[in-house]
Amino acid sequence: MRFSRYLLAALLCISWVMLLPAKSRWLTTATPHFELISSASAGNSREILEDLEQLHAVLETGLKLPPGREPRTRVIAFGSAREFRNYKPMFNGKVKEDVLGYYTDGKDSAYIAVQLGFAADGARRTIFHEYLHQIAATRDLKLPLWLNEGLAEFYSTFEIINGRVVLGTPIEEHVKFLRQVSKFSVADLVRINQSSSEYNEGFRQGLFYAQSWALVHYLLCAKSKLDLADGLSRYMALQQDEALNDPARFEQAFGLDYTAMDKELNRYLRLGRFYLYSGEVETSPVEIPELQPANPALVQCALIDLQWRARQTPGATLRLIELAEANPTLPQIPEALGAIAWRQNQWEMALSYWRVAARMGSDNPWVYTQKVERTVLDLLYNKNLDYRLPPELADSIRAGLQRALQLSPNFGEAYELLALAEAFTAQPNVANINLVLRNAGKIAKPHRLLLALAIVRWRVGDESACRELLDVIQAASDAKPAVNLLAEKLSRLIDPSISRD
Repeated sequence: MRFSRYLLAALLCISWVMLLPAKSRWLTTATPHFELISSASAGNSREILEDLEQLHAVLETGLKLPPGREPRTRVIAFGSAREFRNYKPMFNGKVKEDVLGYYTDGKDSAYIAVQLGFAADGARRTIFHEYLHQIAATRDLKLPLWLNEGLAEFYSTFEIINGRVVLGTPIEEHVKFLRQVSKFSVADLVRINQSSSEYNEGFRQGLFYAQSWALVHYLLCAKSKLDLADGLSRYMALQQDEALNDPARFEQAFGLDYTAMDKELNRYLRLGRFYLYSGEVETSPVEIPELQPANPALVQCALIDLQWRARQTPGATLRLIELAEANPTLPQIPEALGAIAWRQNQWEMALSYWRVAARMGSDNPWVYTQKVERTVLDLLYNKNLDYRLPPELADSIRAGLQRALQLSPNFGEAYELLALAEAFTAQPNVANINLVLRNAGKIAKPHRLLLALAIVRWRVGDESACRELLDVIQAASDAKPAVNLLAEKLSRLIDPSISRD
């Protein structure tokens, strides 16, 4: 038993040493949307960060994206293949050696890991592809699979050349593939989803990616009498209209049905003339702050967190606890501990770590919403409409949510939680309610917000406005059961004659 403990300790020490190669010099800086930790050259590090910020701006304007909260995105750039190898993801127990870069998502934080230097172009394509998926997910775009993957492949070739954005550079492997094999019909392509064999089997998966890229390339870059680029914007907007089926949505957006689009795409591919999009983009210049030597404890924390997300490495929690003991004021360490506990379904443990991070002054807005979410949602699920938050607790909740919104002004969930909290306070804060109303468009499904506003209107005696809000909730097909239950209770308080059945 004693030998086993010594062996475990030795293995943990070996893992720890592997995390920080002795000769590495780690640098760090941050921009509005990314935090960089890099052992690559300062020039390569600045370039990848500048490109990511430019890509973010291009996506915002080019895709006409609605507001959305993106998780804090940490870019870890490795200067050599040797350093990167310990952090590459694994499949069936083996390291995926061919990976040059990858992305891990999460509501709390996201990671972009990349090897800069040799073969950096392939890594950049991977990162740009995956980052587009993050943008689509955080904006709730509800893209069909062909469009999600097609756009990601199209934007993966993003470049800035002489101050101009260049998109649509032909992807050689896709072009060759499409010339050598029989393609899906457009009708079949648009029906493929994540459970389809065409998306999960090697050869047909490659065809799916290639043809999805080709269709998006045609829609955005072909010289055509049809208004295809605007048609793509219309098609994306129509995804929110659940009353339309896809054939109707497709034809309404592009002015072509599947069969006609099939002919147009085949003609485009036969010609083999892949036009590029090149143009000015209305974005502010990207200023990358000077790279500074990184705090070694912050680097260790980030690498442990990344390795766990990529491989679920045993011992990660223990290493982070030891790191926290040596660095008791670094909020990123309890943030990472909370993230691991949360992903292991240890909810209370995760919350306890995130509360510690908040007390340390964390700059991650997710930490502050999670710190108060359980308390606020308890009002919705377990309290009666006449319950009032104790003043001290109400002030604590307000402070946490205001901090989250200060860090992330597009955080729709934080606005909704603030409205719910105000609905159950003894003295609702009018300024907070007005703040929520001004930002209601940032909440994807605002049923809980509508309920909170209905409760506030009822409390001030405005039963007419309360009834209008309740009617909207009760007409919705996807409101959560707890929302419907409290809406019914409130309806009966306004009009006791309403049946309980």
